[in-house]
Amino acid sequence: MFLKIVKNDFVRNKIVNISVFVFITMAVILAASATNIIANLIQSMSELQESAVPADITQMHSGEYDQEEIDQFTEEHRENIAMQETMVLLTFDGSNIHFDQNQTMAGTIQDISFVVQNKNFDFILDLDNEKLDVTEGEVAVPIYFMQQYDLKIGDTITVKSGEYEKGFVISDYARDFEMNSSLTSSKRFVINQADYNEMLLRQAGELEYLIEFKLHENGDSQGLQTAYIEEGLPANGPTVGGKVFLLFNAMSDAAVAMIIILISILLIIIASLCIRLTFLATIDEDLREIGVMKAIGISKKAIKKVYLNKYRVMSVAAGIIGYLLSFAAVNLFNGNMRLYLSSDLSGNFKYVLSFIAPLFVYFMIVMYCKNVLKRIDKISAVEALRSGIMDRGKNPKYSFPLLKNKFFSTNIYMGLRDVWKRFKLYRLLFFIFIVCTFIVILPINIYNTMNSPEFSTYMGIGKSDMRIDLRRTDTITEDFKKLQEELKNDYDIEKYAA
Repeated sequence: MFLKIVKNDFVRNKIVNISVFVFITMAVILAASATNIIANLIQSMSELQESAVPADITQMHSGEYDQEEIDQFTEEHRENIAMQETMVLLTFDGSNIHFDQNQTMAGTIQDISFVVQNKNFDFILDLDNEKLDVTEGEVAVPIYFMQQYDLKIGDTITVKSGEYEKGFVISDYARDFEMNSSLTSSKRFVINQADYNEMLLRQAGELEYLIEFKLHENGDSQGLQTAYIEEGLPANGPTVGGKVFLLFNAMSDAAVAMIIILISILLIIIASLCIRLTFLATIDEDLREIGVMKAIGISKKAIKKVYLNKYRVMSVAAGIIGYLLSFAAVNLFNGNMRLYLSSDLSGNFKYVLSFIAPLFVYFMIVMYCKNVLKRIDKISAVEALRSGIMDRGKNPKYSFPLLKNKFFSTNIYMGLRDVWKRFKLYRLLFFIFIVCTFIVILPINIYNTMNSPEFSTYMGIGKSDMRIDLRRTDTITEDFKKLQEELKNDYDIEKYAA
């Protein structure tokens, strides 16, 4: 009898059972993938930070600069500062960088700087997280520009600035802990010391400085920044803490993981609602069978087991399939992380960690099924053998007799009558539609928002056809006034704001 009931249920609710199975499988895939992504992110960030040894405080500066003042400040605060290093950047406009048959990087919003590798900390790495060592005539290109302009190893980029012109062969891609993310507005190209000295000698590019401090383990970062400002040291630019760079590197992948977890939770909710819907319909249809089983002395626990075992088997099968498919799915989600941060989880840890997801989903489904099946405890053998048991307690005057129908066709009226009489059942279906609609609409709305021309206005940036930013220099005030005059006298410009 047990097998017959289970078999009949599968045949009777084939579409619903397949739908529940698919939802559980997708929930496991996404949950396991999200778990794997978060673990990969934590490990990758740790490995990258260990290899790059980033600065704890970075002061960006353009203008006059005296290293002796920085050295004196460092000695006065040795209780906080472990190391100090100043990186000198040669900054170029995107129009000065040529590649692939005279194309330029003029359209980029990034500041482009050419640097040499640091000696003590804040190292720029290759894709194996090893310190870059660039030979003369070669350049290591930031990953951002590699993706943006499809630059490949062996390609040539040419730097043209005034009388200076030289071609560099791309020898590697640069993984930069401090400036990896597209959220940072600067990118560093790594060249050889001899090429860098030639640029300096030919006065190519504009000089900027990264004044960097590596603190002791218990160094007072906030106090040191305050002391730096109070002593009037070079600070013509933003000051950035090490935690900000960490946040920028992790933000995009962490956001992906959070969205995947959200969708996974919604799929579990949908699966649970479908199961509840199926249980209520099945119990309603199997009342007489339940009454017979109770009448012949079968325990409540045994009756529940008949219905519960089906979803146990279904959850286990979906969990195994979802667990295996999650390793293929995570490769799709982890592409950006592998490129910008590091490789995948090492050893067998990722297999153990990902197994948490199917176990969690299994116990969630089984516990929910047990909760729904408590309904069987309320049905007595005598009541179950009577027809209409699920409608007990309802007032007969609200039963919508067909004779009183004056406004609708018979089919519509009978449909409305069935919805009313089994409102709890159809209420579940209504919530399933809501959650499914939310899953479909949310990504579309996010995509439309991010691609909307109005999106920049949400960030405090006015809507415009062109935006001009002036670099901080000693002549920025005069440059600003001159720019205003040019804009005012340009007849192609309808209106401007400055």
